[in-house]
Amino acid sequence: MLGKLPDARYAALDAQYAKEQESLSGEIAELEKAIAGYEQSRKSAEKFIALVDKYENFDNLTTTMRNEFVEKILVHERDRKGSAETLMPQLMKAAGVTVELKADDQMKWVGLANNCKAQAEEIILHELIYDGI
Repeated sequence: MLGKLPDARYAALDAQYAKEQESLSGEIAELEKAIAGYEQSRKSAEKFIALVDKYENFDNLTTTMRNEFVEKILVHERDRKGSAETLMPQLMKAAGVTVELKADDQMKWVGLANNCKAQAEEIILHELIYDGI
């Protein structure tokens, strides 16, 4: 059968093709990003291996060696038992503040979330003042 496709059939095939192209373009972008991440990790690993090879046999750890191995040191404040990071999820769960509620009724979600935040702040202040944390 040779000839022209009916317009409706052509439009359906064209729409399907466009949808597949869009999907594949997104997938390609994600894969290229992953490849770039792997390449960066490989370069970092190669750099570290070269550094280890440089100091393969040593008896004393010198300041120069330590500085070459340690790029940076991050110091974090200890996590308090009543920190906002630990209290908020617990309080929000107990109050029924969910993603579904946020999608259904944003005003109610904001009100409940603000109440949880105020409650968490109150608990933390109480601990700081009375428990001396």
